[in-house]
Amino acid sequence: MNISVINETLKEDEMKRVISYIKLFRKKLGTVQLNPDCSMHNNAQKDAARIQISSKLLQLSEFRLFQLAYYRWYGRELPERNMENIFAGYMFKNEVPHWVRHFSRKVLSLYFAGKLDPQEFGLDCAIPEPRADISGRLSAVLLSFIYLFFYLILSGKIIFH
Repeated sequence: MNISVINETLKEDEMKRVISYIKLFRKKLGTVQLNPDCSMHNNAQKDAARIQISSKLLQLSEFRLFQLAYYRWYGRELPERNMENIFAGYMFKNEVPHWVRHFSRKVLSLYFAGKLDPQEFGLDCAIPEPRADISGRLSAVLLSFIYLFFYLILSGKIIFH
């Protein structure tokens, strides 16, 4: 990519930010080995880099990016348990659905054109992440008390008569 072309169209502050993302993008893609025998692996790494950068640009987690991409492609939300299966495929097998690939490329192209607006995707600037379920917190607290109780019993500080 020719940086001088970008430099003519962007302000200095924006240019620094763009250059930092270009460096990050190149760093992510620079880890890809140019071996024709592993072209699918290279594409998966490129897709993963695009997804990571797109999620940072939109200030979303990668999981939320998948949810937004699905909604933008199909016009409806996917149940969370189904989305978890798809996301697990991405995390463990580098399987990137076509709708996520398309969405991440669109986000990057809008960004480099200077037209990325999170509100266009229905996002506010400060995006709240989903909170942890209260039952998860409660079970963590209960487990802590159980561990403490058994520790006190085993250390001899609590004796039952």
